Amino acid sequence: MLEEAPTTTTTTVPVPEVAEDGFEVRAVYSRETKIVQISPEQTIGEVKEVIAKATGCSSKQMKLMFKGLLAAPNKPELDAILVKATGLKKKAKILVVGAKEEDLEMVSNADKISSTVAFMAESSAMTATKKWCDEKEHKKIIEKGPPEDVMLGYRPGQEALPEGSFTGVLIQGKKGRLQIKPEELAVVVHYNDRSQHIPFSSISNVKSEEIPGYEQYHIVGLKVSQNRYVFIYWVPAQYISALKGAIIGFGF
Repeated sequence: MLEEAPTTTTTTVPVPEVAEDGFEVRAVYSRETKIVQISPEQTIGEVKEVIAKATGCSSKQMKLMFKGLLAAPNKPELDAILVKATGLKKKAKILVVGAKEEDLEMVSNADKISSTVAFMAESSAMTATKKWCDEKEHKKIIEKGPPEDVMLGYRPGQEALPEGSFTGVLIQGKKGRLQIKPEELAVVVHYNDRSQHIPFSSISNVKSEEIPGYEQYHIVGLKVSQNRYVFIYWVPAQYISALKGAIIGFGF
Protein backbone atom coordinates (compact mmCIF):
# COMPACT_ATOMS: atom_id res chain seq x y z
CA MET A 1 0.00 0.00 0.00
CA LEU A 2 1.39 3.40 -0.95
CA GLU A 3 1.70 5.89 1.88
CA GLU A 4 -0.19 9.14 1.56
CA ALA A 5 2.05 11.99 0.46
CA PRO A 6 2.53 14.85 2.93
CA THR A 7 0.08 17.72 2.47
CA THR A 8 1.58 21.09 1.57
CA THR A 9 -0.19 24.09 3.03
CA THR A 10 0.94 27.63 2.31
CA THR A 11 0.66 29.59 5.53
CA THR A 12 1.26 33.32 5.76
CA VAL A 13 2.59 33.99 9.22
CA PRO A 14 3.29 37.59 10.27
CA VAL A 15 6.73 38.00 11.77
CA PRO A 16 8.08 41.17 13.36
CA GLU A 17 10.22 43.37 11.15
CA VAL A 18 11.03 40.82 8.46
CA ALA A 19 13.90 42.20 6.38
CA GLU A 20 13.61 42.76 2.63
CA ASP A 21 15.97 39.83 2.10
CA GLY A 22 13.61 37.49 3.95
CA PHE A 23 12.81 34.17 2.28
CA GLU A 24 10.44 31.21 2.49
CA VAL A 25 11.33 27.83 3.97
CA ARG A 26 9.35 24.62 4.34
CA ALA A 27 8.59 23.41 7.84
CA VAL A 28 7.66 19.69 7.80
CA TYR A 29 5.63 18.61 10.82
CA SER A 30 3.35 15.62 11.31
CA ARG A 31 3.08 14.79 7.58
CA GLU A 32 2.25 18.38 6.66
CA THR A 33 4.47 21.02 5.09
CA LYS A 34 3.95 24.65 6.08
CA ILE A 35 5.54 27.48 4.11
CA VAL A 36 6.83 30.19 6.44
CA GLN A 37 8.88 33.33 5.90
CA ILE A 38 12.03 34.02 7.88
CA SER A 39 14.88 36.52 7.78
CA PRO A 40 18.68 36.02 7.82
CA GLU A 41 18.85 38.38 10.81
CA GLN A 42 16.38 36.44 12.92
CA THR A 43 17.56 34.12 15.66
CA ILE A 44 16.68 30.43 15.72
CA GLY A 45 14.62 31.19 18.82
CA GLU A 46 12.51 33.60 16.75
CA VAL A 47 12.22 31.06 13.94
CA LYS A 48 10.88 28.54 16.46
CA GLU A 49 8.08 30.96 17.34
CA VAL A 50 7.24 31.48 13.66
CA ILE A 51 7.09 27.74 13.08
CA ALA A 52 5.09 27.20 16.29
CA LYS A 53 2.49 29.68 15.04
CA ALA A 54 2.23 27.91 11.69
CA THR A 55 2.20 24.30 12.92
CA GLY A 56 0.79 24.42 16.44
CA CYS A 57 3.89 22.60 17.70
CA SER A 58 4.99 23.97 21.08
CA SER A 59 8.22 25.97 20.82
CA LYS A 60 9.10 24.83 24.36
CA GLN A 61 9.58 21.21 23.29
CA MET A 62 10.44 21.82 19.64
CA LYS A 63 13.33 20.14 17.90
CA LEU A 64 14.42 21.46 14.49
CA MET A 65 16.68 19.64 12.08
CA PHE A 66 18.38 20.96 8.95
CA LYS A 67 21.59 19.23 7.91
CA GLY A 68 21.94 18.32 11.58
CA LEU A 69 20.50 19.71 14.79
CA LEU A 70 19.15 23.26 14.50
CA ALA A 71 17.28 23.55 17.80
CA ALA A 72 16.41 21.33 20.76
CA PRO A 73 14.64 21.80 24.12
CA ASN A 74 17.76 21.15 26.19
CA LYS A 75 20.09 23.29 24.06
CA PRO A 76 19.06 26.93 24.68
CA GLU A 77 22.40 28.14 23.34
CA LEU A 78 21.20 27.25 19.82
CA ASP A 79 18.31 29.73 20.08
CA ALA A 80 20.70 32.69 19.91
CA ILE A 81 22.26 31.66 16.58
CA LEU A 82 21.32 33.82 13.60
CA VAL A 83 19.64 32.25 10.59
CA LYS A 84 22.40 33.53 8.29
CA ALA A 85 24.93 31.43 10.23
CA THR A 86 23.04 28.16 9.75
CA GLY A 87 23.12 27.70 5.97
CA LEU A 88 19.33 28.00 5.69
CA LYS A 89 18.25 29.38 2.32
CA LYS A 90 15.17 29.78 0.15
CA LYS A 91 12.97 26.66 -0.04
CA ALA A 92 15.10 24.83 2.57
CA LYS A 93 13.25 22.02 4.34
CA ILE A 94 13.25 22.08 8.14
CA LEU A 95 12.12 18.94 9.93
CA VAL A 96 10.05 19.78 13.02
CA VAL A 97 9.69 17.27 15.85
CA GLY A 98 7.68 17.98 18.97
CA ALA A 99 4.28 18.02 20.58
CA LYS A 100 1.37 20.40 20.40
CA GLU A 101 0.42 22.43 23.47
CA GLU A 102 -2.65 20.29 24.14
CA ASP A 103 -0.54 17.14 23.95
CA LEU A 104 1.93 18.57 26.47
CA GLU A 105 -0.95 19.24 28.84
CA MET A 106 -2.05 15.62 28.52
CA VAL A 107 1.50 14.45 29.28
CA SER A 108 1.64 16.75 32.30
CA ASN A 109 -1.57 15.24 33.63
CA ALA A 110 -0.20 11.76 33.01
CA ASP A 111 2.97 12.68 34.93
CA LYS A 112 0.84 13.76 37.89
CA ILE A 113 -0.92 10.40 37.86
CA SER A 114 2.34 8.50 37.53
CA SER A 115 3.74 10.26 40.60
CA THR A 116 1.00 8.96 42.88
CA VAL A 117 1.99 6.36 45.45
CA ALA A 118 -0.44 3.78 44.05
CA PHE A 119 0.85 4.11 40.48
CA MET A 120 4.50 3.98 41.53
CA ALA A 121 3.85 0.90 43.66
CA GLU A 122 2.13 -0.87 40.75
CA SER A 123 4.92 0.16 38.36
CA SER A 124 7.59 -1.11 40.76
CA ALA A 125 5.80 -4.43 41.11
CA MET A 126 5.63 -4.86 37.34
CA THR A 127 9.31 -3.96 36.95
CA ALA A 128 10.30 -6.42 39.65
CA THR A 129 8.57 -9.32 37.90
CA LYS A 130 9.11 -8.46 34.23
CA LYS A 131 12.79 -7.66 33.70
CA TRP A 132 13.56 -8.52 30.11
CA CYS A 133 17.20 -9.22 30.87
CA ASP A 134 16.16 -11.99 33.28
CA GLU A 135 14.16 -13.81 30.63
CA LYS A 136 15.77 -16.74 28.86
CA GLU A 137 15.20 -15.51 25.30
CA HIS A 138 16.93 -12.19 26.02
CA LYS A 139 19.72 -13.61 28.20
CA LYS A 140 20.70 -15.95 25.39
CA ILE A 141 21.28 -12.96 23.08
CA ILE A 142 22.92 -10.70 25.68
CA GLU A 143 25.38 -13.34 26.86
CA LYS A 144 27.06 -13.28 23.44
CA GLY A 145 28.15 -9.70 24.17
CA PRO A 146 27.90 -6.61 21.96
CA PRO A 147 28.59 -6.89 18.20
CA GLU A 148 32.06 -5.84 17.03
CA ASP A 149 30.70 -2.79 15.23
CA VAL A 150 28.45 -1.61 18.09
CA MET A 151 28.20 2.20 18.35
CA LEU A 152 29.91 3.97 21.24
CA GLY A 153 27.61 4.15 24.25
CA TYR A 154 27.96 6.18 27.42
CA ARG A 155 26.05 7.55 30.37
CA PRO A 156 24.97 9.85 31.81
CA GLY A 157 24.17 11.98 28.81
CA GLN A 158 21.56 12.70 26.18
CA GLU A 159 22.18 13.23 22.49
CA ALA A 160 20.00 13.92 19.47
CA LEU A 161 19.40 11.01 17.14
CA PRO A 162 22.48 10.12 15.11
CA GLU A 163 22.55 11.00 11.43
CA GLY A 164 21.83 7.94 9.33
CA SER A 165 21.28 4.61 11.06
CA PHE A 166 21.91 2.91 14.38
CA THR A 167 24.56 0.37 13.40
CA GLY A 168 25.88 -2.59 15.35
CA VAL A 169 22.48 -3.45 16.81
CA LEU A 170 20.60 -6.73 16.94
CA ILE A 171 16.94 -6.69 15.97
CA GLN A 172 14.96 -9.66 17.23
CA GLY A 173 18.39 -11.24 17.73
CA LYS A 174 19.50 -10.68 14.11
CA LYS A 175 22.23 -8.32 12.91
CA GLY A 176 20.78 -5.18 11.36
CA ARG A 177 20.51 -1.41 11.19
CA LEU A 178 17.82 0.81 12.67
CA GLN A 179 16.63 4.11 11.22
CA ILE A 180 14.25 6.55 12.92
CA LYS A 181 12.62 8.61 10.16
CA PRO A 182 10.37 11.35 11.65
CA GLU A 183 9.82 12.84 8.20
CA GLU A 184 8.17 9.56 7.17
CA LEU A 185 6.67 8.89 10.61
CA ALA A 186 8.25 5.46 10.58
CA VAL A 187 10.95 3.21 12.00
CA VAL A 188 12.89 1.36 9.29
CA VAL A 189 14.56 -1.92 10.17
CA HIS A 190 17.27 -3.04 7.75
CA TYR A 191 18.35 -6.68 7.65
CA ASN A 192 20.91 -8.13 5.26
CA ASP A 193 18.25 -9.31 2.83
CA ARG A 194 15.29 -7.00 3.42
CA SER A 195 13.93 -3.86 5.05
CA GLN A 196 10.82 -3.42 7.16
CA HIS A 197 8.88 -0.17 7.70
CA ILE A 198 7.07 0.16 11.02
CA PRO A 199 4.77 3.23 11.07
CA PHE A 200 4.85 5.31 14.25
CA SER A 201 1.06 4.93 14.35
CA SER A 202 1.42 1.17 14.89
CA ILE A 203 3.76 1.60 17.88
CA SER A 204 1.74 2.10 21.05
CA ASN A 205 4.70 2.30 23.45
CA VAL A 206 8.49 2.39 23.56
CA LYS A 207 10.24 0.84 26.56
CA SER A 208 13.91 0.40 27.35
CA GLU A 209 16.00 -1.46 29.89
CA GLU A 210 19.69 -1.24 30.74
CA ILE A 211 21.74 -4.31 29.89
CA PRO A 212 23.39 -5.67 33.08
CA GLY A 213 27.15 -5.32 32.94
CA TYR A 214 26.82 -3.00 29.94
CA GLU A 215 24.76 -0.18 31.44
CA GLN A 216 25.82 2.17 28.63
CA TYR A 217 23.58 0.08 26.35
CA HIS A 218 19.87 -0.73 26.40
CA ILE A 219 17.35 -3.18 25.08
CA VAL A 220 14.58 -1.17 23.41
CA GLY A 221 11.13 -2.67 22.92
CA LEU A 222 8.71 -1.25 20.35
CA LYS A 223 5.20 -2.38 21.28
CA VAL A 224 3.43 -3.13 17.99
CA SER A 225 0.46 -5.09 19.35
CA GLN A 226 -1.04 -6.04 22.70
CA ASN A 227 1.37 -8.91 23.26
CA ARG A 228 4.14 -8.30 20.74
CA TYR A 229 7.31 -6.23 20.89
CA VAL A 230 10.05 -5.67 18.35
CA PHE A 231 13.25 -5.86 20.42
CA ILE A 232 16.42 -3.95 19.53
CA TYR A 233 19.57 -4.82 21.47
CA TRP A 234 22.69 -2.71 22.12
CA VAL A 235 21.18 0.74 21.63
CA PRO A 236 23.56 3.37 23.12
CA ALA A 237 22.12 4.89 26.31
CA GLN A 238 22.68 8.51 25.24
CA TYR A 239 20.14 8.15 22.40
CA ILE A 240 17.30 6.57 24.37
CA SER A 241 15.50 9.82 25.20
CA ALA A 242 15.69 11.08 21.59
CA LEU A 243 14.55 7.73 20.20
CA LYS A 244 11.52 7.57 22.48
CA GLY A 245 10.71 11.21 21.86
CA ALA A 246 10.83 10.95 18.08
CA ILE A 247 8.60 7.87 17.94
CA ILE A 248 6.06 8.84 20.58
CA GLY A 249 6.05 12.43 19.30
CA PHE A 250 7.45 14.60 22.05
CA GLY A 251 10.89 15.25 20.56
CA PHE A 252 14.28 15.62 22.20
